[in-house]
Amino acid sequence: MSFFVFQYIDDYKTFIRTVGSLLLRDASPNATDEEKTSRVEQFVNDAFEVESKIVDVKASSMRHPNPFAPEERMTLQQLSDQTSGAAAVDGSTPVVVPEKAYLLNLTNWIKDEMAAEAKTIKRKLNNYIVWRLAHRYAQDLSWEYTTAGQQFEMDILGAKLFPSTWWYCVTKLEVFMHEAMGAMLVREHFGEANKRKAHEITDHVKTALMESLSSTLHWMSVESRNKAEQKLLDSIMKIGYPDYMMREDTLNMKFATFTVNQDTYFQNLLSSNKVLQKYINEQFTNFGKNSQRALYYSPWKELIVPAGLLQFPIYDHTSPNYMNFGSMGSIVGTALVHAVDAEGEEEQEYQRVRQCMVDAYSDAVQGPFGQGPLSAKIKVDMMYYTPQAFRDSSGVKLAYQAYKDWMAETGGEKRMPGAAWTNEQSFFVAFAQVICCWVDETVTPYGSQSSHCIKHSYLGNSRHRKTYGEVNRALAQLKEFQEAFQCDSGAKMVAPSRCQLY
Repeated sequence: MSFFVFQYIDDYKTFIRTVGSLLLRDASPNATDEEKTSRVEQFVNDAFEVESKIVDVKASSMRHPNPFAPEERMTLQQLSDQTSGAAAVDGSTPVVVPEKAYLLNLTNWIKDEMAAEAKTIKRKLNNYIVWRLAHRYAQDLSWEYTTAGQQFEMDILGAKLFPSTWWYCVTKLEVFMHEAMGAMLVREHFGEANKRKAHEITDHVKTALMESLSSTLHWMSVESRNKAEQKLLDSIMKIGYPDYMMREDTLNMKFATFTVNQDTYFQNLLSSNKVLQKYINEQFTNFGKNSQRALYYSPWKELIVPAGLLQFPIYDHTSPNYMNFGSMGSIVGTALVHAVDAEGEEEQEYQRVRQCMVDAYSDAVQGPFGQGPLSAKIKVDMMYYTPQAFRDSSGVKLAYQAYKDWMAETGGEKRMPGAAWTNEQSFFVAFAQVICCWVDETVTPYGSQSSHCIKHSYLGNSRHRKTYGEVNRALAQLKEFQEAFQCDSGAKMVAPSRCQLY
């Protein structure tokens, strides 16, 4: 391991040790200083060892690409049998187990440890669980606990500024009372005209995808194409916010049992947990109203476009349609493509076009990141990134076709007086504007960076993470973009190989 990994481990253990010492101090045990020190070190080593093992199990457990597939489902009794009763369930109801390999591997490790030395593993698991609970609430306890967490972030991320108290409280409310906050947002900023126009744009993009599936798409088999078309026909479009958010009496009923006392902050937090637990199954149907990310939830065939997306500069019903289709329409298009492309991912033509994309950007890099001896460019893993690259370029292409269809139906719209670009060019600029980020490339050895994006970007190890240059890579694939800006064949924004699915 590198020096920086050892430094990270040392910083993390220091964090555990500090919180553990505070917990032991607050418990006031009848023990000598030497016994207390020994107990804290045992706590640190146990918590770190168990967490490290869980990370190893997770890293070695492959997630099935489609855990919702019928052949991947199991009954509760099967789940209980395969985990030797550790799941503590019974019955014959089929369930989805997204992380089955991880669950079984972790169970097997615990079983092996129990067989070898039951007392030791029980102590280690107990200390690990206590640590995870303390870690979860360290920010909500006294100043000493909060300082320990901030010191850890300073050590590993180089953080120097932390959110103020009011911002921290707002984020807590967004988690525990997201519906109430969402209602305040939509009542203040959204009207029926805003929602109606968003429906119109979404319907046009959906129609463009349906037309692509039925006429120009050649890479899907007839069977896969029929499944994709049926999925779109069955899809439910949830735009903006549910109607009940405008009814105060309905919201009041949801929080009728929630009590708050201004003198008992931590107890208020625990009460909030009960509220959150009560509505945990509504996370998908009531997707965060302040979110700026469109989502297609495949098992329920729902396209969710939250109210947070329907605001300037991403969307405004009074803005020109080339802006709304270019920004919001492209985001919706990407989500809809995600809904149907899985139907044909195993087909030979899809794999051929995917390899075309991998080959075209085999030398793609990001950065440089860091300063001085730590400055380096990072190679883009195109095998990992390609599915999202397809969706980005396909999403904007479908939105552009939807915009052209809208213009044909309505007679179009005039060019903005004094505008430097045509409406078609402005469409692509609107797309680029909501994706682009300003990034502070001064990074720590652990690779953290600060970024400011109009639309939230997810940069971690996620299938949807945003990579630098994604705007250029998506647009360079589109002849529509090149025609709009009259790009020469050898121009930078003309991909050497056009790898298109839609």
